[in-house]
Amino acid sequence: MTPSQVRKLSGNFGEAVTDLEERFKENVEEVQRWRAAMTEVADLKGCELQDGDESEFIHEIVKDIISKLGRFSKDITKGLVGMELRLEKMRSYLDIKQSDEVKIIGVWGMGGIGKTTIASVVYKQMYSQFEESSFLADIREASKRHDGLVSLQNKLLSAILNRDVKVHDVHRGIDEIRKRLRHKKVLLILDDVDELVQLEYLIGKRDENWFCKESRIIITTRNKHLLVQHGVDNTYMLEELDGHEALELFYLKAFKTDCPTRNYVELSDHVLRCASGLPLALSVLGSYLFSKSIKVWKSALERLKEIPNEEILGRLQISFDGLDEIDKKYFLERMKIM
Repeated sequence: MTPSQVRKLSGNFGEAVTDLEERFKENVEEVQRWRAAMTEVADLKGCELQDGDESEFIHEIVKDIISKLGRFSKDITKGLVGMELRLEKMRSYLDIKQSDEVKIIGVWGMGGIGKTTIASVVYKQMYSQFEESSFLADIREASKRHDGLVSLQNKLLSAILNRDVKVHDVHRGIDEIRKRLRHKKVLLILDDVDELVQLEYLIGKRDENWFCKESRIIITTRNKHLLVQHGVDNTYMLEELDGHEALELFYLKAFKTDCPTRNYVELSDHVLRCASGLPLALSVLGSYLFSKSIKVWKSALERLKEIPNEEILGRLQISFDGLDEIDKKYFLERMKIM
């Protein structure tokens, strides 16, 4: 069937329409609406199958859609300094185009380094390539609540099945997740995991093979050993922003430009040394100092010499509280003027 046959109501298509019109000849207005709709559909731009293979034809259409989505998704990284290089590394680990095996990737690093951010970008750019997807955020905090793990299991099941699901204990949740995951190509993000049991209740042990082929799972955590224990396929340690990246991000937050006035350049250098390449610290400090006078900048820097300013670091508190004592000391040292 060609667009011309649809437009002119000819050939086998025309015969079928004529038969249908005969059945509904009492409803003249409805038949006229059908004819108008056929003309409109025929004028839409598209591809013709002609004598080609239907499955190959559909495959090419899907590839074209994914390609277009990939171009649109570049807007997601706008304003995220240093993201493209990190995303490229993530793509190589995920290996979506080449490997049809299940892959589990662990992303680790200290709080505020950008683990959740990169996982979010990967999710937004790639979820359309999977049958189902789920982003379970802030698992460490969610697990502390009453029935926290059961709630996370319900969120995961509801996302996969596209309907509300309620299991009432973790063991029933394990059975349901294992049963459902086997038949779907899924993308799962498990964000801020801090205990092995969380992984075992949500995605099973590594050797239990809960997943359909081509599925991808990304785990973010501060604990590299947890990833080793679970047996992930690759671990990616997120590093701090380099000097140029840190400068770009701070200027973006503090000045909304890449070229501050001369009076602020030296002060900016001091702030950069405070944050030492931590994206969250750079963002919080930059946002706090935006449009503030030099007097306020100097005052803030003086206070940072004694102790990190609570007002500036308030949004860092959740990340800070989750650090062990050694990392807390390390973080505080880095936040002081050197």
